[in-house]
Amino acid sequence: MKRLLALGWLLSGVLLVGSVSFALADGETMSDREREKLEAQKAAEEFYPGMEKAFLLAKWDEFDEKVKESSKHYRFMTKEQQANVRYMREASQDCRPKWWKDCRSSTNRSFKAEIWNRTFMANYMPSDMLGMMAPVGYDQERKCLHIIVTWKPNLVENADAVKGWLATKHGISQGNLAEAIIWHELGHNYVTLGLPIKAIIQLWWDHSVFYSHLQEFYADLTAIYHASTRGRLTAMMFRLDGFDWYRETECHDRAAHAIGAIITSEWLANPDKWPSIHFPPEVPKEKIELKTIIYLYENIDPNWTLAEDQALRDIVKTFVAKSGEKVLTSRGKIPLSNKQTFMLLVNDDREEVAKREKWIKERLEAIIQSGRADKAPDPKEKKKEGHEKLTRGDRIQLPW
Repeated sequence: MKRLLALGWLLSGVLLVGSVSFALADGETMSDREREKLEAQKAAEEFYPGMEKAFLLAKWDEFDEKVKESSKHYRFMTKEQQANVRYMREASQDCRPKWWKDCRSSTNRSFKAEIWNRTFMANYMPSDMLGMMAPVGYDQERKCLHIIVTWKPNLVENADAVKGWLATKHGISQGNLAEAIIWHELGHNYVTLGLPIKAIIQLWWDHSVFYSHLQEFYADLTAIYHASTRGRLTAMMFRLDGFDWYRETECHDRAAHAIGAIITSEWLANPDKWPSIHFPPEVPKEKIELKTIIYLYENIDPNWTLAEDQALRDIVKTFVAKSGEKVLTSRGKIPLSNKQTFMLLVNDDREEVAKREKWIKERLEAIIQSGRADKAPDPKEKKKEGHEKLTRGDRIQLPW
């Protein structure tokens, strides 16, 4: 009996060896397979950083080549890298749809644009204006407004640098600025697309101040979401000069203030998730919210990460999905993630701003105590480094 069992094990071993030899034909061994896999993983590891860098710097020709090349590396990437590749491809398409080439045309163009799941016909007219959107007529048959948008076509995909110390710090190009402008102008259509013509006219005639605030609010949100990494930072930072002489009833300044509150409330609540964000060494003595926004925007690290870029887009996308239309129907009530409220019209915001600034003060004190905030600069070093030159109007010089 023992001999039969031994013979059975021997035969099964022979058959097993035979089957392995058959599967690994032509002299191939398991070590060869593993070696090839490791080499492919190494190649994918070496390939990935270049693709991410091209995306973050908005080097689109290089990025497009990387997208084509990524197909052979994708299955050998880590799951995190694969997720990042999917995000970069999606975000790049959101930034540069098929009609994007029309944006640099020197002649009139019409194209179907989409913002926040709403499609409309954009009628582009090139001009020497930095940017503008305007209704120019009404289509009786379709019951909709005729909209024109305009900007300087020479800025589009222009690699020349924008002047200004903050623009230089972040390597902002005229092409990055053009992205922010184009998506801003297209974003103006959020209100006109969501309401019937009679409601739009009534909103304009009876609530013109509120209407203008809404227009700039949705326009800037659209620019921050749709532009490239550098374009979205540009859309945020070129509002800083308006904060210096802050006109609380001016629609651009007020809308930018509201968006700053939405974004920075996330940064203050979760500082460890935002390694590129610098926090002030002390709590501002006055205008706590506004001066905190200015400091955070001015001191964003140029080495802004892909994770932060995606998180910023998610903040905007989530806000519009949950509260975009509610801002319109609630007379400008903007819910923040920290359970605070920002009222778009300043005369409705007096009580709310006091609550927000109390929360900001407490958060900054906690961040400073934890050691996460910046250290106060030495006055001698400050003068030596020429920081006195960092004045308003010189951060990002717009090519008017």
